[in-house]
Formats: sequence, C-alpha cells, structure tokens
Amino acid sequence: MSQSEKLDSLIKRLEAVTVRLENVQATGGSVASSAQSSSSSSQSSSAEASSKEVVSYNEYLEASLKPFLDISKEIGGDLTELATLVETSFTEVGKLINIASKSKKPSDQEITNLFKPISELFQKITQYKDARRGSDYYNHLFSVDEGIKCLQWPLVPNTPAPFVKEMVNSAEFYTNKVLVAYRSKDPKQVDWVNKFKTAVNDLSAYVKEYHTTGLKWNPSGGDAKSAAASSASAPSSSSSSSTPAPKPSTSAPSSGGAPAKNDLFAAINAKRDNAAGGLNKVTNDQKTKNRKEEDRVSVVPGELAKKGVATKTTGKKQKGPEKFELSRGGIEKWCVENFDNKTDLVISETSNKQGVYILNCTNCVITIKGKVNIIIIDSCQKTGVILDDAVSSVEMVNSQGIKVQVNGNVPTVNVDKTDGVQIFLSKSALGANIITSKSSEMNVCVPDGDDYTEIPIPEQYQSKWDSSTKKVVTEVVTLNM
Repeated sequence: MSQSEKLDSLIKRLEAVTVRLENVQATGGSVASSAQSSSSSSQSSSAEASSKEVVSYNEYLEASLKPFLDISKEIGGDLTELATLVETSFTEVGKLINIASKSKKPSDQEITNLFKPISELFQKITQYKDARRGSDYYNHLFSVDEGIKCLQWPLVPNTPAPFVKEMVNSAEFYTNKVLVAYRSKDPKQVDWVNKFKTAVNDLSAYVKEYHTTGLKWNPSGGDAKSAAASSASAPSSSSSSSTPAPKPSTSAPSSGGAPAKNDLFAAINAKRDNAAGGLNKVTNDQKTKNRKEEDRVSVVPGELAKKGVATKTTGKKQKGPEKFELSRGGIEKWCVENFDNKTDLVISETSNKQGVYILNCTNCVITIKGKVNIIIIDSCQKTGVILDDAVSSVEMVNSQGIKVQVNGNVPTVNVDKTDGVQIFLSKSALGANIITSKSSEMNVCVPDGDDYTEIPIPEQYQSKWDSSTKKVVTEVVTLNM
C-alpha cells in the first residue's frame, strides 16, 4: 500500500470516528467510552452502522433499566444486592452486543462460550433467592429470578422479541403477589412492579427493532474470540461501579506487629482458662431424657428404627450425575440428564433417526439443531427446549413450567401430567396435533406478524349421557376470556 493510500485510509477512519462522536454527544452518551468502542468498530461502513445497536442498548439501560435499579435500592433490604446482580447481568449482555457489532457470527459453541458469564449470573440470582426464603421481599426475588431469563434472547433464533415479552408472563404469578400484598399499603412496591415490567417490555421492543431474527452480527467484522478478549482486557466503568465496596473492618488496626500478637495470645489464653464461662447451664427439665414423649421431635420411634423404616426428611432429592451424550445402543438417542441452571446446552450433530431424551433438568435451556425423530421431556422444571424439526413428536411428561419453541415442523405434541406449558409454533407447524391429559396451565402461541398470539388450551370438560346415541358426549367448557 502506497503512502497516499495509507493517508486516505487514515482520513476515512478519522471521519468515521468524528461522526460517531457527534452522534453520541447528541444522544447524551459518554464521549470517552464511545471513542474507545468506535476506534475498534469503524473499520468499515457496515461496522459503523452496526454500532447503532450498542448506542440504543445503552440508551435503553439509562431510560428503562436504571429506574428499576434505583427503586430497588431505594426500597433496600435484599433488593439492594439483587439490583447489583441484575445490573451486572444486563451489562454482560451489553458486552455481548458490542462484540457482535464488530464480529462475524461464530460457531454455536463459541456463542455458547460467550454467553457463559451471563449464565453464571443467572445461577447467582437463583442461589441468592433460594438462600432468602424467609425474606420480606421473597416474592420480589422470585419475580426477578423468573424475569431475568429474558436475557437469554441472544440464544433464541428467529423470535427473540416474543421470547423476551413472555418473561413478563412467567414472572406475573409473583408480581401479582407483590401487588396483592402492597397495593393498599405501599405505593412504592406497586411502582417497583411497574418499573420491572417496563424494563422487560422495553427490552422486547429494543430486540424487535435491532435483533428481529436473532442477535445481529457484523458480516464484515473480525473474529469474535479476539473481540471478546479485547473487551475483557479493557477497563469497564459499569462493571467497576456495580461491584460493592469491601466493608470496613470494625476492629481498630494495630500499630505494631509484636504487641498485637502478644495481645492476641493473651486473649486466647484467657478464653482457654475460662472455656465454659460463657455457656448456659442445662437444667434437668431441658434434658432429652426428662422431656415428654410428644416433645421429642428428633427421636425416631423405636419400632420404626427396628423395622428399618425411613423417616421423612426435608432435604432436597439428590440428583444423579450430569449426562450429555449420544447413546448408540439400539436406537440412537441423545441423553441430557440431571442439569441445573444450564442455559447453553446445544445438540448440533443430529439425524432424523435419533431421539432426544431430556430428564430431570431444572432451569435449563436446550437447543436442538437439525431434524430428529422424537423429543421426550421427562421430570423437568422451568426448562425450555428450542428445536428445528421432529419427525414423530415432542412429548412432555411429569414436568412443570416447560416452554417448547418449534422453529420448523412437528406433527404431534403430547402433554401428559405437566403443568405450566408454553408451546410456540412456527407457521409450518400450525397443523400440529396437540394431545393433552392430566395437565393444566397450557398455552399455544401462534405467529401474528412479528409477534405471537397466545391461546389457552382447554382444561375443563363436561360430559353427558346421550340416550339417543347410547354414548357419553363430552364438550369443552367455554372459557371466559
């Protein structure tokens, strides 16, 4: 390349950066952070155009998410730390959008790896909620734990915006509990619910505008792994601001090393010499042998102990080992078993002779690429399955809170002993037969333009004996919508 060509190239890059800075200043963005991102994303005109997704996402965070974070911190309590986890989760998604804006679309496995920090934050939010079951804000925590899954939209092909919007419905059971408890007591709690719904609904609008058929990548961009590495090495003001400062020590610092150690050992020796000094004396009536029979709640009855009868425990049922493999014995099938909080499980090497068996998974998302024979979802909770095509059927049994999205075609969907079902059908799958038994809270979602229309599946029936035909005639009870 000649000197004149290099100079022309440099001038074009400087002009692109100038335009970018002027746009950010007009929208009230940060000039410093914009200059850093624009220098890496202005290698071509298409890269410059793709930065609109990043700018709009930052505007969304300021206009829609920040009010929710502010009111959470204002209410305080367990919602303060929860707000920090939520803020970090949305920031990580922003990093992924920024990487996509200047990178070509990588493989599915690489996308899964890029999404891993967000999945780990989902787990932290769930663990935070589970550790505070006695909290005054437990329904708030549950609402966010359900709704935060809206950030899985970068993994959802074709229909990410309706997926985001559906998360409002997923959390509605718990947000309604908050409204019932506080509607007449504390308007601030009602405002918290409204701001939470606004944040998720506005995210759906953003995704619909900029990522209509999935996370938008830059066909003229560079390598996603390199972009992720440079993003990780760059300082992030948002991440540093969301990290809570360490709590100051309540003990006074020692001015000298040896005197402090001597004081410490002296205190230990004093405690050792009077080790039982601070213990309360156990009176005779507090001893187990002197208690009444009905008060011995922790004693296993002698007859049951002799017979080896197991007593009821409150511990969680232990799961078996995690399994993610293709079993080739007899009929080939993919086995996905015993996973918790894994939203990046992808089966990509498939054939129309294989089956997929998903067992005992909780808070997971499984994506199945290509055409398979049959998919069975057994004993799962709050799990989503995204599939392309199934030759035979998709079956759900003994499960709760299952979402199935069909992007291609499937002839039959069976729902048995499963509560809380959402079935998203593509246009080519509208002719599917949906067979249900002993199930409740079922909805089928059908395409309506760029969005979906949700239609409930009947759960109630009335039967009468027809004397003329000598048969029992069953009809669906009309739903009052």
